[in-house]
Amino acid sequence: MKYLQNQAVATPVGRVLAFRPRHLAAAPAHALYGDALERGWHQHSIKLLAETTAQPMQVVTPMYEQVLAELRPAARLKDYLPIFVSRRVRRMLGA
Repeated sequence: MKYLQNQAVATPVGRVLAFRPRHLAAAPAHALYGDALERGWHQHSIKLLAETTAQPMQVVTPMYEQVLAELRPAARLKDYLPIFVSRRVRRMLGA
């Protein structure tokens, strides 16, 4: 299925929806976390990573946020991001 780039479609109630490719519809770079709930999920994952790898949070947090910034724009389901980011960071830490 191809993306409808920069095309508009009228809905039955008269509103117009614009379609853009997913990578263009991603959150801005400064918005690493979508909302407070998502921030809590990621903070919990960072804390668990720090505990299980015996690394300080000051080491784990920048690595986690770097990987999150790489994966977030392409993610369709944001709920799974803490799992995938944690796996990658754990691999980077060699644990």
